[in-house]
Amino acid sequence: MNNPRMLLWGLLALVLFWNLQTWQRDYPSAPPTPVAPLASAAPVASGSSAPLFDALPDAPKPASSVVAAAPTATPGQRHLKSQRHHLRP
Repeated sequence: MNNPRMLLWGLLALVLFWNLQTWQRDYPSAPPTPVAPLASAAPVASGSSAPLFDALPDAPKPASSVVAAAPTATPGQRHLKSQRHHLRP
């Protein structure tokens, strides 16, 4: 055997194949669950003139309309912002 590289590639392919087979056996993919139609949803006729947005529920209202104040900079942060670096050509 003059070229062991081909044998090593073949062994790597075989090990990867076995690894894939073991992975699929250990972690099988779950079958898709059937989706049941909602009992509360009324069927809409295909020729209905009602727009789509009429069938959508309203979004919940926010708990409060208070806007959080922006955090103020500490003296050290103000100092860092005031420093400017100039590069000379």
